[in-house]
Amino acid sequence: MVFGLPECEDETESVLKGKMENVLAELGEKPTIEANRVGLKRGGRERPVIVKPQSKEMLLSLLQKAKQLKQTESYCGVYLARDMSFAERSKRRELQQTLKELRDSNPGGQFRVRRGVIDFT
Repeated sequence: MVFGLPECEDETESVLKGKMENVLAELGEKPTIEANRVGLKRGGRERPVIVKPQSKEMLLSLLQKAKQLKQTESYCGVYLARDMSFAERSKRRELQQTLKELRDSNPGGQFRVRRGVIDFT
C-alpha cells in the first residue's frame, strides 16, 4: 500500500499508474504493476493506493527500498507499507502498545517487534 501520494480531482487509472511508476523509478525499480485507490474521497485527504507488483520478490524488494523515499525531495511524504488485514493490524497495534509499556518500564532495555514477537536485545 502507498500512503501520501497526491490525488488530483479527475485522476484515471492510467494517470495513477504513471504516478506510481514515477515513485518506483525513484527507488530504481521498473516493475509491471496494477494500482488503484481505495476508500471514499474526503475533502483534502489523499486516499491510499493498493499496488500489486508482478511478483512477491518484487514486492519485498520495494518494501526494503521504501525508506529511500524519505530522502527524495519530491516523494518525502510518500510511504510504502505492507497491506495488512484487520486482524493483522489489531495484533500489530497490541504489540506496539506492549512494546511501549516495556520501554517505559525498562528505560535501559532495547526492545523491538520482529516477525510478530517482541525481541529483547
